[in-house]
Amino acid sequence: MNFPKFDNRFIQPRKDSKTINKSNRQLKDYSEEFRFIVGQNDYITKEFFQLLHDFRTRKVNPKNLELDQLNNPQKLYNYLRNHHWSVNVPEEFLIDWISMKLTGHKLSDIDISDFNHIFNKLNISYDFLKNIENTINHTGAKMENIVRTRIYVTDINNWQEIGRAHGEVFKKIRPATTMVEVSRLIEPEILVEIEAIAVLDE
Repeated sequence: MNFPKFDNRFIQPRKDSKTINKSNRQLKDYSEEFRFIVGQNDYITKEFFQLLHDFRTRKVNPKNLELDQLNNPQKLYNYLRNHHWSVNVPEEFLIDWISMKLTGHKLSDIDISDFNHIFNKLNISYDFLKNIENTINHTGAKMENIVRTRIYVTDINNWQEIGRAHGEVFKKIRPATTMVEVSRLIEPEILVEIEAIAVLDE
């Protein structure tokens, strides 16, 4: 019996599906986002860098990283955003960050304001504000010490959604509250900024 001859030029080695998916995936560049984060203040940046490398040590297989991604925070952040944090920075990381878990720095009003700018830049959901109590406690105050909040918005038409998010956080405290529409905030990406006044007992 004669069998047909096959031309080996048309026989291609089989590729692993994971290799195909990886090669076809378009990686995003998060450098501008990274520069915005580290451009706020030194305390926030120091904690951010330490948490990046802590996450890398605990969660990332070093075999998947290039040498410069091991030592360069910006390239490590790009890797994490593409391969681990494609939706957004995880809530666990954010909570450790605002708690200054590794450096132990106590947040000032300026630090909290800078964090607010970062979260707006990252489009963090207002549901995350429920965890802001961790930040308040680090200042030596408690949520119950807040007596007044002032909400600055760039579009007053969103007042219901913003007011609902504010109410979920402060429903047990009910501080005096004012919502004010402004033409713009310090960065174009920032749509809402909340100022809180707390009174501490001596």
